[in-house]
Amino acid sequence: MKSLLLFGSFIFFGSLVSAQTGTENYVQKKTYKKESSTALSGNTNVIEEITYLDGLGRTKQTIGVDQSPSLQDIVTFIGYDAYGRQDKQYLPVPDATGTAGSFKTGDIALKAKTYYKSNYGSDFLGTAATSNPYSETRFEDSPLNRAIEQGAPGDAWEINPTSDTDHSVKFEYKANTHNPASPTSSANDNVRLYNVSLNTVYTPTLNLQGYYTAGELYKSIVKNENWTSGVNNTTEEFKDKQGRVVLKRTYNASVPHDTYYVYDAYGNLTYVLPPKSEPQSAKPDATELSELCYQYKYDKRNRLVEKKIPGKNVEFIVYNKLDQPVLTQDANLKAQNKWLYTKYDAFGRVVSTGLFTNSSGSQAIMQAALDNHYNGTANKAWEEKTTTSTNNYYTNQSYPTSSIEVLTLNYYDNYTFNTAGLKLNAGTLVFDDNVEYTTKGLPTGSRVKVLGQTSWITSVMHYDDKGRVIYSASNNAFLGSTDKVKQDLDFIGNVLATEATHTKGSMNVVTLDNYTYDHVNRLLKHTQTLNGRTELIAENAYSETGELKSKKVGNIATSSSRLQTVDYTYNVRGWLKQINNPASLGSDLFGFKLNYNTAGHGATPLYNGNIAETEWKTQNDNVLRWYNYSYDNLNRLTAGTANSTNYNVSGITYDKNGNILTLTRRGQTNASASTFGNMDVLTYGYSSYSNKLLNVNDTGNTTYGFKDSSGATTQYTYDINGNLTSDANKGITSVLYNHLNMPTKITVTGADAGVLDYTYSADGIKLQKKKTVGANVTTMDYAGNFIYENNVLKQFYQPEGYVEPDGNGSYQYVYQYQDIWGNTRITYADDNNNGSVNSSEIRREQNYYPYGLEHKGYNGSSYGVKNNLKTYQGQEFTEDLGLNTHEWKYRMSDPSIGRFWQIDPLAEDYTYNSTYAFQENKMGMGTELEGAELLPHPWMVADAAANPNGVSAHAFGISNGLANTVTGTWNAVTNPGQTLKGMANMMIVGASQGNPSSMLALDNALGSDSFGTSAAMSQALDGAVNDVVNGNGFERGTVIGEVLGAVAVTKGTTTALKGLSTLNKLTTAEGFLLGGVNIKAPFNIPVQRFGLMKVDGVNHFSPQIGSSKLLNRTFNAIKPEFNSLDLFTKGIIPKGTPIKFGIVGPQSLKYPGGNIQILANPKNVLNQESKLINQ
Repeated sequence: MKSLLLFGSFIFFGSLVSAQTGTENYVQKKTYKKESSTALSGNTNVIEEITYLDGLGRTKQTIGVDQSPSLQDIVTFIGYDAYGRQDKQYLPVPDATGTAGSFKTGDIALKAKTYYKSNYGSDFLGTAATSNPYSETRFEDSPLNRAIEQGAPGDAWEINPTSDTDHSVKFEYKANTHNPASPTSSANDNVRLYNVSLNTVYTPTLNLQGYYTAGELYKSIVKNENWTSGVNNTTEEFKDKQGRVVLKRTYNASVPHDTYYVYDAYGNLTYVLPPKSEPQSAKPDATELSELCYQYKYDKRNRLVEKKIPGKNVEFIVYNKLDQPVLTQDANLKAQNKWLYTKYDAFGRVVSTGLFTNSSGSQAIMQAALDNHYNGTANKAWEEKTTTSTNNYYTNQSYPTSSIEVLTLNYYDNYTFNTAGLKLNAGTLVFDDNVEYTTKGLPTGSRVKVLGQTSWITSVMHYDDKGRVIYSASNNAFLGSTDKVKQDLDFIGNVLATEATHTKGSMNVVTLDNYTYDHVNRLLKHTQTLNGRTELIAENAYSETGELKSKKVGNIATSSSRLQTVDYTYNVRGWLKQINNPASLGSDLFGFKLNYNTAGHGATPLYNGNIAETEWKTQNDNVLRWYNYSYDNLNRLTAGTANSTNYNVSGITYDKNGNILTLTRRGQTNASASTFGNMDVLTYGYSSYSNKLLNVNDTGNTTYGFKDSSGATTQYTYDINGNLTSDANKGITSVLYNHLNMPTKITVTGADAGVLDYTYSADGIKLQKKKTVGANVTTMDYAGNFIYENNVLKQFYQPEGYVEPDGNGSYQYVYQYQDIWGNTRITYADDNNNGSVNSSEIRREQNYYPYGLEHKGYNGSSYGVKNNLKTYQGQEFTEDLGLNTHEWKYRMSDPSIGRFWQIDPLAEDYTYNSTYAFQENKMGMGTELEGAELLPHPWMVADAAANPNGVSAHAFGISNGLANTVTGTWNAVTNPGQTLKGMANMMIVGASQGNPSSMLALDNALGSDSFGTSAAMSQALDGAVNDVVNGNGFERGTVIGEVLGAVAVTKGTTTALKGLSTLNKLTTAEGFLLGGVNIKAPFNIPVQRFGLMKVDGVNHFSPQIGSSKLLNRTFNAIKPEFNSLDLFTKGIIPKGTPIKFGIVGPQSLKYPGGNIQILANPKNVLNQESKLINQ
């Protein structure tokens, strides 16, 4: 009998298989694309990668076999210095020499140089032989092997070891300085010494004890790629002897901006003092602490029980006996005597959330009530599934059990719940796969209440026999809509086809999307069939190294012509340079160019990824337009100078927290936008020692742009959660919010008088917006992908634009050009159905000031449906009642003043920044992610991963490395990563949502005390953190991880493990940093694995983080890029099972490690999703 493992990645070692070469050591990895009981070969059946190793086991070459579009090998070459340190990583290069996959001989470095000189000539001005298509690290001359300089590909970023005038990232390692005789002198660091005293109930008090004496702190300095001299463009971090950051200091115009981190006696981060609180000058007073600083209180078990976000009243947290957060309460909920509750099942999965009404009072009282619910009783701290609809198919035995309003329900393992008629019978055929009912460990459905209504949204998911979703359905009882989606997946999980059916009333829309891929799973073509017509959505072409180089868009799929061909060009670092060519449009409707380190319109060249200039042209008038941008030393925008002064933005200044103080904007000064001048000359006024805006005064034109309608001192007011409640300039007299801090009712008086009512689901999805002006009511329904106006379908989205009814019973495909920020610039359609488009078929052109206000006065004509639903950065623009705001997923922003209405939901990750700031004001470095935080441009993410000491990593991560280890509701462990206990605790946090009782069990298994481990291990890790990791930006560059973590409501597991991935010299053969630890599992550990699993022997597993596969693969798998989301298995390692665990060390520069892994035999892992088929 044979067994066939359905997941298809295999790794072979050179000694076990027929050799690719008789002289080289290698590791061969094959990912099978088709199911087979015999070995397959050929690039249509297998994706193959071979790593060649030298005699010391170091990677020499990595070969992606036949992986270029023309079936050339893709070769990555690694260089080492005389001491065996990896100092160069070459960019991948296509190579057709020799047998596919064979070791490449000859001068591989010269091949790479020749290829990149030929294809990226503007980045290499010399000869091919002198080019540098590699990232490079220069090390200090010491046994510590610390990086002192990091260079990147391209002449502009090449390291010059004899000069500091190059544009590399530079690192220095020092100790702090202090002179008691002149404690305020700028010649010394003069780090203030803050500490915390606790009373008998653990209430903290902030104390200032003078200064750290010289030499007490480790100091690391990072100079970014724009640095020339002095302290500007540098970041300084000061760490104590325990490796904790106590101060992060940045500079703007040589003025220090200090953020202090203060810990209690137990190592808990208790205060964060941002720059505007001026913690260097004096201890913040009570007002500054309340309005500007972050404060945390812990109970005797080191659980976070209170937190205070600047400008927001105190929030409270109550835990069950498993130390899972059960009750949370912010200030608005407290005023209503309500708590937000969370219930779990026995595996720690969230099964229910809702509102609990209780007027008992304080956190301590509620904690006692919750404890008493379990003390001396048979009550369990988790819910169990039932077969009856009573209590929504759960037992309702965990606290609270009464006075609750259920808002969300999650179901797992089976379909015993109210599926609203959506579930399919077992064995039902979905495309070519049968629906599988063996769903142990899988989410099977959910019910989400519509806030303020009695209606629910019910969802169901079905799986194939590999545990992959192949069918999902949702019924929205509030909107009366149903959506069903079927997926056809290939063997390794690529989506081949998707059939989506949308029903609302008499409307029934069925779309069939088909996808084709090349031999290494790059998407080639996407078509969509609707009403019998098949439309080409996109057809992609790639460069030899895998960059998207062109995309054909639009027209009937059978036609040989396309509406538009969009061409992309990049620099050698992968930074996008052009979308088409604005200097020569040809038949293109839109062209867009970006300049960074080069400038054609007078901008200062920038080297850190900031955008120095943009230029564009459209077929509307064929006029080349541009902006050149200026930034301060903290990368905040200070000016945008346009080709015509009519659209200049200038004079943007900030306080130390990034609140805008002044802004001048030129623009229209009459209704027809035919005259121009200083449209806005704005001065911002704030509450004392606060981020809250009180007033904005305009000495420019008060009618257009920002409309200055009030001279009052207080023009903006806020509720106790920090949400904007009135705006005198817009006539907003009242804004009401739900418990998600999203507006539910906006009342406007004056010329634009009316009311806007918003309806959301309990998980924060906007479902309806209703505008009432007198007796006139306009309703917008948001039924997933479909938008209705007054119950008539307006449009639904497709990846390159949207589709709208044509009025004749059919549909019109409408396409859009977007720029690098995701701004919609050109909307067009083939209105005459002749298979081509020209300027007369441009429906709308939109161009923007920084922060999102729209240009007026040129190319502004529009016809057809006016699409306000995806404008600036893809967000809906609301002109209703004169609001002129952008509606983001989590907040509302006002583009005329460049601020949000509400406090940042991820404010704790950006403690140096104003809680209302838009995109950190770093307009050239990325986009605003759903109103939550700055999302770096894709190339900056790639830079951060490829160059762990590069500027991109530091620009977006260095400030978060400390903050991320703290304080979301779900963060239970402070600053781990220094001791073995830290590793263990982070494993527990990931597996059990921060369960200190499980930590105690693990303590016992380890034989360690409550703080950790043996002195030897502690010293090794302390030394590693303090001496090796200083300046490593990648481990701190966790912005994307934090977004995903926040969405999954489980943050901090990998971000807390900062700094460990550079410890190559401490990584064992098993892949563990400092070696793993053999113990017996002290509790049931939920684990998961991506990629192939060996049936016999041990496998690497990692703790589960929530239920998101994307989150787990990206931040918990060892090498996430190797593994499809569908090559996934999970289960439970039972208590008492022998395991080995530890932190994974670096696998290569590309895979820096730093995540928790557990070694276990798969036979001991229960409830696995992978299946063995007997043949």
